[in-house]
Amino acid sequence: MTAPELAGVLRGHTRRGTRRAVVVCAALVALILALFAVALFVGGSANIPAGQVIPAALGRTRGLSAYVVFETRLPRAVTAVACGAAFGLAGALYQRLFRNPLATPDVIGVTEGSGLGAVIVITLLSGGGLGVQFGALIGGVVTAAVIFWFGWGHGVRLYRLILIGIGLTAVCSAATNLLLTRASQANADRAYHWLVGSLNGSSWDGVAVLAAAVALGAVGTWLARVPLATLGTGDELATGLGVRITWVRAGVLLLGAAVAALATSVTGPLGFVALVAGPIATRLTGPGRELAASALVGAALVSCADLIAQNAPLIGSSPTGAVTALIGAPYLIRLLLKRKASA
Repeated sequence: MTAPELAGVLRGHTRRGTRRAVVVCAALVALILALFAVALFVGGSANIPAGQVIPAALGRTRGLSAYVVFETRLPRAVTAVACGAAFGLAGALYQRLFRNPLATPDVIGVTEGSGLGAVIVITLLSGGGLGVQFGALIGGVVTAAVIFWFGWGHGVRLYRLILIGIGLTAVCSAATNLLLTRASQANADRAYHWLVGSLNGSSWDGVAVLAAAVALGAVGTWLARVPLATLGTGDELATGLGVRITWVRAGVLLLGAAVAALATSVTGPLGFVALVAGPIATRLTGPGRELAASALVGAALVSCADLIAQNAPLIGSSPTGAVTALIGAPYLIRLLLKRKASA
């Protein structure tokens, strides 16, 4: 095969892959819109006539129906979509960066660090609202910085960074439990409610924070798309092409941590969303085109999980984080068994 023929084949393959990714993303958007609509009509325990839901969501009516839809159901539905997108994107960034499906913010300690930061604010400072969100953000970013320092700062291989993160997860978890045992009953209850991961109490203020997280993740991912793709070819080739590997890895590590920490600060930790969104998106779109689809898969997962948490007969009114854990934990076990079998 001549060089022009090979180039033509590669261009055709790229176009087919791009079309497939676009179709998948369009289908995921349609699914998210359907789940969003269902959440507006059946979310929560209040019985709102179907004919009043859309006018209430558009702010055209007043009264109890308008309050329930516009101040409760609508921000909760938007929160589910936005936080799911943030977790899904952060997880896919880490999986691409570490080249390992286990490397996600909730597995390597970033989410646990956010939890510790929030619990410090709640239990030691009796803080709430923006204080908790700020504590969660700082906790997640500091944890990511520690992983980088003990990892790449000393020439550690990628797989060892995951082990460092797992160790930090244990440290943060122990510190969190210690703070909870020494906190007042009221502060301990508040911290526990935050730690289980719930969309109860979703508000437009939280939506604004999540919008910032999604915007940060989208812009950062777009800026890092070429260096990330180059890193996938191997460190030696990436270095030869002029990629500053250390700076790219540090930037993506902190970007994923900031996005995940901002989302965690609003909803608390929603376990396993970041873990499963990327592999599902990769299976749908093919490798190398999964980042945008990962955000959409995460949004669909959290929207679906929140509907289950609110309306399922046996677990109705449960924390959304419990449902995402029920979905994601079996996948983690399957992934570990698969890796053990292939070792």
